[in-house]
Amino acid sequence: MFELRNALRAGDIWLADSRRYREISTALVPIETVFETARLAVPLEAEDWLRHRTHTLKRNMAQISGADQAGTLAGGAIVDGKLQIDRRERAAPEEAAALVLKL
Repeated sequence: MFELRNALRAGDIWLADSRRYREISTALVPIETVFETARLAVPLEAEDWLRHRTHTLKRNMAQISGADQAGTLAGGAIVDGKLQIDRRERAAPEEAAALVLKL
């Protein structure tokens, strides 16, 4: 029974009239339908997605570099080609530790 349960959960076997343990291919959308439906958040072609992400990365790196050169990079600096971020101050007031101990 345990092996049967594990096989159902893994999708190795399925039940014809089951919603939970049906054949996995029935959950997939045909590629023709994907092209006809609403726009997806990720392009269907990997090259398009990689080109877009590379462009975004280069633009953001240029923006950080420009801010560093202008001296307006808040909370950090670029030293020897590495971004160093300043340590943040504690957000909780000093009285918070005493309150925690009381609780």
